[in-house]
Amino acid sequence: MRRKGIIISVVALASMLRTGVTAGGSFELLSRTLLQGNITAASFYEEGIIVASGAALAVAYPSESIPEYKLLPLGGEIRDLAVNGKYAYAAARNFGLVTIDLSDPHNPKETDTFAISQPSGLAIASDRLIVLVVRKGLYIFSLSDPAKPELTEKLELDPGAVSIGASNKMIAVFYSEKTILYDIGKDRPAGEPLIIKSPGGQGRGYITGSILFTFHRRGLTKIYDISGSGPPRKTADMPIDDISSISFDGHKGIALTEEGKLIPFTYSKGEVRTAKQLEVDMTQACGIKTAKTDILSILKSRKRSHTVPGGALAVAAGKIASFGPEEGLYLFNIDGDNICPVSHIPNGGFAFDLVADSGWLYVANGSDGIRTGKVGIDGNVEWKGHFKSTVARDIAVSGDLLLLADGGDGLKVIDIKDPADPFQIGSISSPYFLSAVVTRGTLAFLAGGMGGAEIVDFSDPKKPKAVWRKDFSEVRGVFADEEYFYFSDGFEGFHIYKVNGEKTELVSKYNTSGWNDDLFVSGNMIYLAEGGNGLYIADIKDRKTPVMLGSVDIGSIAREIHLWGNTVFIASHKKGITAVDVSDPHKPFIAARHRSADDARGVFADGNFVYLASGAGGVYIFRYIER
Repeated sequence: MRRKGIIISVVALASMLRTGVTAGGSFELLSRTLLQGNITAASFYEEGIIVASGAALAVAYPSESIPEYKLLPLGGEIRDLAVNGKYAYAAARNFGLVTIDLSDPHNPKETDTFAISQPSGLAIASDRLIVLVVRKGLYIFSLSDPAKPELTEKLELDPGAVSIGASNKMIAVFYSEKTILYDIGKDRPAGEPLIIKSPGGQGRGYITGSILFTFHRRGLTKIYDISGSGPPRKTADMPIDDISSISFDGHKGIALTEEGKLIPFTYSKGEVRTAKQLEVDMTQACGIKTAKTDILSILKSRKRSHTVPGGALAVAAGKIASFGPEEGLYLFNIDGDNICPVSHIPNGGFAFDLVADSGWLYVANGSDGIRTGKVGIDGNVEWKGHFKSTVARDIAVSGDLLLLADGGDGLKVIDIKDPADPFQIGSISSPYFLSAVVTRGTLAFLAGGMGGAEIVDFSDPKKPKAVWRKDFSEVRGVFADEEYFYFSDGFEGFHIYKVNGEKTELVSKYNTSGWNDDLFVSGNMIYLAEGGNGLYIADIKDRKTPVMLGSVDIGSIAREIHLWGNTVFIASHKKGITAVDVSDPHKPFIAARHRSADDARGVFADGNFVYLASGAGGVYIFRYIER
């Protein structure tokens, strides 16, 4: 046993050496939160609705006007969903096929993961789960145990498959120019495929029972009877133009058009009968209070207020969900010829940066604006406030004020006396696209991307004014102390300026070998996020003559850094978060890593937790444990 333990230790050590990781610490993931990214799929189930957005699932309850949802983060961006009773299956990019138990909708549980690199589509046929895998074909799983699907068969496909559908014992694989049908029967492998040629197709379709719908770019939807043992028989063209999505509730179907119209229809004996278009009732919201999510205001503000947003549809038990990549998800109840708005689940956030202060977390969440939340002692966040902005890229907290670098919309000054109710009190425009901000006293120091850098005085928060502005090649990161303004220039390394109002003067600049993305200063040491070159450390005791000391390659792109104690935490692009021990600045080393979903952009540490903003992957909160 001792010898076996030694072998495992040697193997582990070899693995750490290959990745550049030296045993020095570990990340304990406490929570992951925020529904982010494009909504790619949604499906009703017995208790509610499950929504795929970014790299997480939201399990929500349609009966609630202000939908509370349980977030279930996964390890990759979700491409498709399928539901079978109390189990859901998710195809997560660069992660695999994930099985989720929905028996308790308030506590969904991941029961199984089958590792696949590029799953892109899911469908259920009888007791089989079919997974479309990019460049590999179809993986067919048995659902005899729905909690743990078992791989039983693989089918190679012609390249170019776009999506799949299934019903009963049939699988439909949709290409841009054809549809291929497989009969998998019960307890037997797939037989010879049947091919339907569809020049000008879109690679999309829908299958229910023995009926196949294929969508075409010319706005046509063709219908085929696939009930017999022979070739599919074309029975009709849909009398509805420009269909973007179809969904069935029993024998009744609803079509969603490209214009957002909802048209009910039935199909019987080769004939389609359409009913009156469902109208959105704009006079009331089904008698449900919508104080926090005013869905009526959202719908009325649209150009076509009596149509529904989104390009995809889910229907079940008198309820409709319409959704799309950027629109979020809208829930309606069917009431005769009308549909009543019930609730809206927003999405589209992209976590660029974050700051923690006095138990509150503030997130610059891209086009979603700013999210504010109360952080518990267990590292979980209760989201409280929301400030809508243009393209929130970076934030800094100064007392009761929050400074927002809002891209092309300039700098905004926000009152956060009550963090749950942030509101704007001042702003100033900029010729630059503002992407980073730090504060010292009543000065804000800003990075303006390919424009330059600037300093703004916000001593009067209602009327902030620029006191210094200068063009540079591409300013990414900023830092400031009592005397100096430091900023990273992608093309020219880092600059140090002596701050003196409009007479702010250059002290020195150091052109590093990497692409300088960000920097952090502590005393007489400067830490540099050098893009693909990792982390550099320099001595700046003499501000006029920086001296480079040490560096470490982190195996990824270093985007943003934050120092706490003797550890530099790095937002490491697609690799998540990296901890570097800098107790010896001449020999820094990687102490720990934790991979995150999507694109790690912002990082912050406060002694209690380490926080990571990871784009569509949302917000991660860790406890960092030093060894």
